[in-house]
Amino acid sequence: MRTSMEKRFILTITLCMVLYLSWMAIGRYMGYEMGASEQPVVEQVESPAQPKPSDLQQAGIEPGTPSSNDDDTELVNPAPTDRFDSLPQQTVTLENDHLRLKFDNRGGLMRTAMLKQYYTSARKEQNIQLIHPKTYYPGEIILPGDKRTSHWMYEVEKSANNVIQFVSEKDKIRIEKTYRLLDDYRIEMTVAVSGIEQSYKLVVCEGLQPVLAKDKLVPSFFDFGEMNPKIMRIAWSEDGGHEEESIDKLKNSLFYPLLEEKETVVWLGIQDTYFANVFMPETPTDNVFLAGVTHEIAGREPVVLPAIALDTTKAVKGTFYMGPTEEQALESADARLGNLVSYGWAGLLSKGLFIMLKFAHDVTGNWGWAIVVLTLFIRLLLMPLAIPSMKSSVKMRALQPKTEKIKQKYAGNDDFESKMKMQQEMAKLFKEEGVNTMSSCFMMLPQMPIFFAYFSLLRSSISLRQADWIFWIHDLSVKDPYYVLPMLMAASMFLTSLTMPMAGMDPAQQRMMKFMPLAFAVFFISMPSGLVLYMITGNIFMLVQNTILRRRFENS
Repeated sequence: MRTSMEKRFILTITLCMVLYLSWMAIGRYMGYEMGASEQPVVEQVESPAQPKPSDLQQAGIEPGTPSSNDDDTELVNPAPTDRFDSLPQQTVTLENDHLRLKFDNRGGLMRTAMLKQYYTSARKEQNIQLIHPKTYYPGEIILPGDKRTSHWMYEVEKSANNVIQFVSEKDKIRIEKTYRLLDDYRIEMTVAVSGIEQSYKLVVCEGLQPVLAKDKLVPSFFDFGEMNPKIMRIAWSEDGGHEEESIDKLKNSLFYPLLEEKETVVWLGIQDTYFANVFMPETPTDNVFLAGVTHEIAGREPVVLPAIALDTTKAVKGTFYMGPTEEQALESADARLGNLVSYGWAGLLSKGLFIMLKFAHDVTGNWGWAIVVLTLFIRLLLMPLAIPSMKSSVKMRALQPKTEKIKQKYAGNDDFESKMKMQQEMAKLFKEEGVNTMSSCFMMLPQMPIFFAYFSLLRSSISLRQADWIFWIHDLSVKDPYYVLPMLMAASMFLTSLTMPMAGMDPAQQRMMKFMPLAFAVFFISMPSGLVLYMITGNIFMLVQNTILRRRFENS
């Protein structure tokens, strides 16, 4: 009996060990570390000079844990060699009405930046987070020889509600950092490094918003007009201009010079469609460095995101802007940020349209109705150009029997001389009857730049992000979830085409004109609802305009 119990006991222990080892192997295969806590524990060495946890909480400083994103895993718990290494880890929170920032005395870094007034979706369940790096954090110092300081422990002092100071020293190198949160989206930073003669790098940012499995970071021709809010680009300003570079060709690498030729850079950083994390050095710099960092994202291929740093030998003083790319917020923050929003070649016209759109919003109180009002206003301004075009189209339709007679006269003669004589007779007829065949071109020419400027504005304006209109349209910056607006746009285009005289068009051209509304519906099916609303409003205006003008000229 005893032997049987011993065998069962040994068998039970063996099975438990097999199960435990198997479970650990499965965990490692799935990417988990079994038996380890999610965040490493830091020893807190008490000393008479060290404040108590209760005192830290009253001062706005909370006991913290080190980040699990640092690459130097062997330095997570370095052996204490001086009083700085023995410091306990702390996180400090600074916040205003717009931002909530968390700093860490391990590295003296800015760990998180949360926007209080912006959310990831219209349901307002989760705030936008602008800092989500894997390797480098804003404020990190990289010493000569690519020596990281993200593991250094800093003495921390919160001298005011909006100011935090860090001091650390190792191997006779002393680093001092001061962060000051202003009343908006700006954070002033001062960094001084002493004890070295060579230059060091100051990290400005890495990545931007958290990247998810379905997020698109570079534009694609096959998006069918869909607006991807996380399309990311490296941006900087040279002598008041806006420069940017896509991340689609970025490779994993250490820091290397971003600019082929040294230029005076007044701000630099990373921006996506709606938000930006940029740094404005007090003294313009020409030493801008770029690195590529590979991010492992669950459910997708690894992506390489940019990290940006300054290279300098002096103390650095400057200002971060972490917030929306909204015109008014940028201009009130700093005049140098006025060109952070880039509308491309139609920039000046787009800015003018935005001023008008904002005025319409102030009147209507709704961005959807503001688009309708501004579109109607633009169409009214262009209406004088439509009158001669419609008049000529009606006359050409009335002259169609005469033009057909001229065509029959030269039918069967395909030589160049016969074609020239036919064109001369047609031109003489149009001149005698007062028909201007170029009037339709004169009407289209001013509309094209306005269309592209409006197109650029509505696709990139953060004012339309999560802006409600009516019924099921709760976000004018994304596509209509039920595709009703694209179908209404196709129907309005088709009805408008029926009001246009098609004199002189052969049957193939007429069929193509009738097919155009369907092609436009497919093209606009994934475009922002605000842009489709603009097209619908313009089509309805043209429908009414053409109907009135056509009846007037046909009756006269």
